Amino acid sequence: MATISDLRTALVSPASCFTHIANLAWRGAEISRSTRFAETAVECRDTRYLLCMPLHPDALRRAERFIVKKRYFNFPIVPKIEILRNEMYCGSSALKPDYCDILLEPLPDGKPLDEAIREIADADEAAALLGALDTLQKRLAEANISLFNVRPENIVADAAGELRPVRWYYAAEGAGHDDRAFDDIRTKITELYPQTISVDAREASPLPDLSDGHFETHSLFEGLAAVYDPDGWGFVDKSNRAVIKPRFAWVNDFREGRAEVKTKRGRMGLIDKRGRYVIKPYYKIVEYDPVSGNSQVRKGRQWGVFDYTGRLVKEFSSATPKI
Repeated sequence: MATISDLRTALVSPASCFTHIANLAWRGAEISRSTRFAETAVECRDTRYLLCMPLHPDALRRAERFIVKKRYFNFPIVPKIEILRNEMYCGSSALKPDYCDILLEPLPDGKPLDEAIREIADADEAAALLGALDTLQKRLAEANISLFNVRPENIVADAAGELRPVRWYYAAEGAGHDDRAFDDIRTKITELYPQTISVDAREASPLPDLSDGHFETHSLFEGLAAVYDPDGWGFVDKSNRAVIKPRFAWVNDFREGRAEVKTKRGRMGLIDKRGRYVIKPYYKIVEYDPVSGNSQVRKGRQWGVFDYTGRLVKEFSSATPKI
């Protein structure tokens, strides 16, 4: 894996270390480190970007899955995240050069939310900031997205007063996982101005009883609950509306936008949250791993591996593969 020293060297000498973004400019911004990435702000193609270098072999997998799913929803504040393959030179040997992938995320103009909170001058400004926070939470819920990284330093307040998240590489399908983090930010604001009242973005009315009208019901996972009806297993949303019609002999709960299913003919496949087959139901066993995004698939006595998009990445063989 590349090191932070490799990244610093590349930022100082972009023309010799980057393949497609050799014209980037680094103004000496801080290089910070998270669990999975080293990152810093750069300028390229007249746009400011957050440049993220993976520090872990699995660091980009979640971002890859989110980029795939972004094609299927319309959410204007989601930036166009790019993964540039083998972009940065990080080898120490000229005989055997090594390269690593780089993630680029456009950065919105504005100030970090924690700075905006510190600069609140009166109760009206506090109320406006709370309203913007409620709007952001509502938009995420409508798009069925959770950021899993909601903190004041990961949200930018723009000149129009709107809040725009950054560091989308942890985002995933399924709403509601950020609710506690949003409440923590509200608490910080209301502690400064207790007279302000936030309009909670979540619905005040209780959710309907999902067990109503079904023989068996699972809990909600990623906004959908598995239900068993006379025609088989299907999925409903939080309002008990059918999203995937009951037709399966068995289903698993959704994880990272995928669920294993078994048809009434006894064959297994993998579906997305629209009920479309990612892996068609031709197989004896399909075991999805939400961490890697891959699935172990058994056909006869042989095993193969499919990736998150349903592409066969390890041919079928008698050996049980690692995913």
